[in-house]
Parts: sequence; C-alpha cells; structure tokens
Amino acid sequence: MSSNLKKRIVTSILLLFLLIGMFLYSYLMIISLIIIAIISWIEFYALISKIIKKNVKIPVRVAGEIQSINVANKILKDKKADLIALGRSYLKNPNIILSSFNKKNINDYIPKPYLRGFTK
Repeated sequence: MSSNLKKRIVTSILLLFLLIGMFLYSYLMIISLIIIAIISWIEFYALISKIIKKNVKIPVRVAGEIQSINVANKILKDKKADLIALGRSYLKNPNIILSSFNKKNINDYIPKPYLRGFTK
C-alpha cells in the first residue's frame, strides 16, 4: 500500500470516530434534555447533587431555580445536598429567609437589627 492510501484510510477512520462521538454526544444531550423536561430543573440539580454527594466526602451545594424555602427544606431533608444556594430568588426577594421565619412565627433566630421589620 502506498503512504497516500494509508493516510486516507487513517483519516477516514478518524473521521468515522469523530462522527460516532458527535452522534453519541448529541444523543446524550437529547436524553438529558428529555429528563430535565420530565422532572424539572430543580429536581435535576438535586439529583445530580445527590449523585455527587454519594461519591465525595465534602459538603455538596445545590443551586438553580430554587424559588421557595419549602423546596430548599425538602432538598435538605431528603439529604440531596448539604447546602442550598439561593441566587435569583434572593435577589428578587432579599427578605425571603426572614419572611419564611415570619410565616412560621420563629423569632429565635432573627438577629436583633432585623426584628423591627417583623410587626405583628
């Protein structure tokens, strides 16, 4: 065989592997998008953090689309994560934690400067 023919065969095999890899990657992306569409983003992030938590010995944090304290508490109670990060929901309502304390009539953990915001 000539060296030119060998180069073409190797190039063809590499392109074939590249196409197979692209197909598998797109297939996995489609599957993950279907899973996300079925279970919602919050559950997807919590599921991923639970998998990570099983395999590491450090605290695991979950973030993304957590809009209420009830959802955050459920994730913590189900031991899907050790920490919860509130981003957009905290920016939307900076008093989200204090207002949840107010709804449950918890005054023990509210710092003294913030107590004036809790009128009964």
